[in-house]
Amino acid sequence: MNHYKVIIPQSVLYQIDRYINFIAHEYKAPLTAYRHYDELMQVIHNLETTAHLNPIRHTESLQRNYGVFVRQINLKNMTFVYCIYANNEVYIHEFIAQKIIKEE
Repeated sequence: MNHYKVIIPQSVLYQIDRYINFIAHEYKAPLTAYRHYDELMQVIHNLETTAHLNPIRHTESLQRNYGVFVRQINLKNMTFVYCIYANNEVYIHEFIAQKIIKEE
């Protein structure tokens, strides 16, 4: 069984925090925000063993921005963009939340 070390840069943690705060404050739904946060952390935790199961994305813009081995995982209206590197490290490049993007 593969085991990966998941690396989450500060910029991604900031994006997650911003999304959770948006749900809690703009929609006045702190319980929903908590559930979303819990789901996001579960996805990140699952990447420790299942990162290789998501196929490599051949989208030109993704490969140009993140490299030819870019992968993504979607959860509801949220997406994690990541790569697996030779030393079994999963580096999460970006967290995208559609609700925030549409509001801006």
